[in-house]
Amino acid sequence: MRVKAILLSMIMLSMPCVAYGSEPEVTVYQESWDQIISSIEDNEHGGIYIDNGVLHIKPIEDMPIASVFSVDDTTENTIQIDPVAKYSMEELKAAKKLISENREALDVNSIATSNRYNSIIVTSSCWNDNKKEAVKSIAGIDNIIYEIRENGNDVDYVPTPSADQENTTPYSLIPYRIGEEMVNYDTDFRQTIGGCVTLGSSSGFITTAHGNNIGDKMVGIGTDSFGTVNKLKMGGSVDAVFVKKGPNDNIDLTDKVRLSTNPSNLGTISSAGAPPAEGAVVRFGNSSGYSIAVILANDWEGDWDGQIDSNNYYTNMLHLDIGSSEGDSGGPCMSYLTSDGTYKLVALTKGTLENGEGIATRWDSIQDEFGVSIY
Repeated sequence: MRVKAILLSMIMLSMPCVAYGSEPEVTVYQESWDQIISSIEDNEHGGIYIDNGVLHIKPIEDMPIASVFSVDDTTENTIQIDPVAKYSMEELKAAKKLISENREALDVNSIATSNRYNSIIVTSSCWNDNKKEAVKSIAGIDNIIYEIRENGNDVDYVPTPSADQENTTPYSLIPYRIGEEMVNYDTDFRQTIGGCVTLGSSSGFITTAHGNNIGDKMVGIGTDSFGTVNKLKMGGSVDAVFVKKGPNDNIDLTDKVRLSTNPSNLGTISSAGAPPAEGAVVRFGNSSGYSIAVILANDWEGDWDGQIDSNNYYTNMLHLDIGSSEGDSGGPCMSYLTSDGTYKLVALTKGTLENGEGIATRWDSIQDEFGVSIY
């Protein structure tokens, strides 16, 4: 392979998460990695992923990636060029699309590209040699990982109805933060505040779609009101609702997010956008609290309930190595953005697959669907 040296003079900034009590500390994304990743096209690499604090880039034949880096104490061993990949990410995504277009005939449940393994990962309830060969023939590539998936999905917890909320005292002085509980007043369905947004002249909150309906009232403690469900999308690339804040709703928007069980341990969400390459995200849900999840793929697609149904088939979702707890749905998935320690909102928790792994709705999909901007 001819090596074309591209000098990248990047300072790698390690960003430790502030922890509380026994909760873990973690080094998440480095700002420079995002700049490098965004400068490389899908036809120039066969995978970009993060492993043990090192950014890995898989070059492809005739399109070599950077081979020369400015090295000092902060950059040494933070980037690694892997061996040449067989397929470009552009080819893998094209193969994934072909499988997706024929998913019913092939009887597959989910399809995802793997940056780490330069392959397509396909799941089904059963496999045999003929079925594997059919998938390979449609895809037109050899690098395919076949996984068994049992039908079924997790069920969000619906709590026992509490005392009559209409007769309780407002708690409007409580400072609500992203990552805390939001309750559907009409159904008592619990979820997590995922973010605060603006939409034209309106403002409000984003959380999960499942368990909610257009017009439902969202509340906090007592009679504190977030607003009402104004927009809803469940299926395709989005599972989210926009809760519109009305003139009399008494919960303020915020850019502060919970980082631990300590209510005073807060971070700031300063931006939002597409998730980075495979690596890790920081999450907070009102049930399980703080957690760290590794990104397995950022374009997972598959059915949610074991049925191949276009109304319940999801695409372009974030695929995580661990699932969530009951009530975490809608919660924020974040990466570090800048050296000042603020966070980038990249996804909202959707739920847990039957194998214990999780999926989340990408923020760029929510932005495209609803036209919202973070507060």
